[in-house]
Amino acid sequence: MSLTQTEADALLALEKRFVDKSVLVLGSIAIHETRELISTDGREKFLLDIHRGRINLKKYTLNHRGRIVYA
Repeated sequence: MSLTQTEADALLALEKRFVDKSVLVLGSIAIHETRELISTDGREKFLLDIHRGRINLKKYTLNHRGRIVYA
């Protein structure tokens, strides 16, 4: 199942909150972490991937995932 551009834009525009309220430290060390997010209306869940490599410590990669599809 793929999303239309309109659906993707609507999901990105949703206001979201972290499920885990603990502090996320983005210091000078390499990290790879996934945090769960939920829309403020509670109808959509998302995963936010945070990765910071060791070679270029100024580079961040963020992936935002949503809508689990079971085939």
